[in-house]
Amino acid sequence: MIRSVNRAVDILNCFSFEKPALSLKEISELSKLDKATTLRILRTLKERG
Repeated sequence: MIRSVNRAVDILNCFSFEKPALSLKEISELSKLDKATTLRILRTLKERG
């Protein structure tokens, strides 16, 4: 499997209708990724639309 894709999907899976907005800390904790990695992936997802 492609690690970066798995990480991005883990981050996207943190969001739900009940929790459509989360802090960086919350996303990092829920996805079990460190904050720097989480932020880097979030920035890439935002750039890509």
